[in-house]
Amino acid sequence: MNSLVHIAPTEWLTVFPEQSRRNIPRDVDVYSYEYSPESVFLVEQGAAAEIRYHEDGTSHVVGFTGRNEILIAGRPEPTRSTTIRATAVTDCIVRMLSKGDFTLRTLAKPELASLYMRQLAKKLEVARELSTISSLPASADHVLAILKAVARNCGFGVSEEGKSPLSIRPSLLERMTGTPPHILSVAMHQLLLRGEITFQQDSVQWPT
Repeated sequence: MNSLVHIAPTEWLTVFPEQSRRNIPRDVDVYSYEYSPESVFLVEQGAAAEIRYHEDGTSHVVGFTGRNEILIAGRPEPTRSTTIRATAVTDCIVRMLSKGDFTLRTLAKPELASLYMRQLAKKLEVARELSTISSLPASADHVLAILKAVARNCGFGVSEEGKSPLSIRPSLLERMTGTPPHILSVAMHQLLLRGEITFQQDSVQWPT
């Protein structure tokens, strides 16, 4: 489980104004570049997946942000036709601040600057993990690896039965894995037969 989720968000709440709080329903974008390219978000509750979209229509997840963590809106890379959007994995409550104000307020408090540096280091580790996963062939093992990465990095832990308390709709899983619907359907059927996932209404659950 992410050790940072135990850190009380009190200090972050002094940085992000209460009036900036908003609710983001599950599967809705927390940000897209076109909407909020200069914003920083505090995920007060819930979790979000950062997904890179390419001009050719492919996509893959590049990061996760859990409770009490900071999410910075991503710019398109100047030499590539890609964009990044962060989508709520669960219902989220977020607060928002401009990048300039966030930098000034965070640097003014050494304990917050240190915490933010630790979060950046964690995000780099997760990005490396996801880069390795994304190189796997589109298969059941690829899909399962992404699901397990969600459980490890979104800060929700596991139940006593060893299952993630999260569930993900196939439409979001398709974007996170970059797997076409027909291939994803086959992969999920294989995982179901192997007992690696279960279906709950219109969502997927999985053991960790």
